[in-house]
Amino acid sequence: MNELVILAIDDHVLFTNGLERLVLERFPYAQFVAVPGLGQAVESLKRSPSLILLDFNLVGISGRAAVALTRQHWPDAPIFIVSSNAVNEVEAQIRDLPDVKVMSKAIAAEQLLDRIATVLAVGADAQAGFASKPLSPRQLEVLRHLREGRSNKAIAAAMGLSEFTVRGHVQQLFKVIGASNRTNAVYLAEQARLI
Repeated sequence: MNELVILAIDDHVLFTNGLERLVLERFPYAQFVAVPGLGQAVESLKRSPSLILLDFNLVGISGRAAVALTRQHWPDAPIFIVSSNAVNEVEAQIRDLPDVKVMSKAIAAEQLLDRIATVLAVGADAQAGFASKPLSPRQLEVLRHLREGRSNKAIAAAMGLSEFTVRGHVQQLFKVIGASNRTNAVYLAEQARLI
C-alpha cells in the first residue's frame, strides 16, 4: 500500500517535531513531511499530498497568498490552516476559499488528530462499498490516476476523455464506495488491494 502523505509547511520546528510524533503514533502508515516554507515543499514533494497542514504566518509569504500558492501547486489536496492567531480572525480572511479548514495551534492533541482522521480515515460504510458494488475497469483506471495525485485535467488527457467525463467518473466512484474525497477513495482501494 502506498503511504498517505501529510505535508506540514511550518517554520516552527518544535511544533512540527511534536506534530510529527503525534501524527505517526496515530497514523503509522502515513509519511510525514515537514518543511519551513512553500519553496521547500514544492522541491521536496513530487506527488500530491493527502493533507496539507499550513502555517498561516509563514516568513516571506503568508496568509491568503500562502493558501493561494499552496492550492495552485496541489489543487486537490485538503488544506488545514494551523495558526497561533484566533481561529475566527483567520476564518474571516479565507472565508471565500474552498476546502480550507482552520485549526488553532492551541488545539488539544486528540482534537487535532480527530480532525486529521476525518480526512485520512475511511469509515466502515466506505469499506462495505467496495465489497457490495464492484468497480468497472474504467473506474479502476481512474482510481490508479487518483493514487498518482493527478488532477481531473491530467486524467482526462491520459485516458483520452473530456474533463467533464472524468469528473463524472470521480463523483460516481465517491458514491459507489461512500468516500468523501479523493484521499479516502485511494486509501480504501489500496486497503482492498484493488490498486
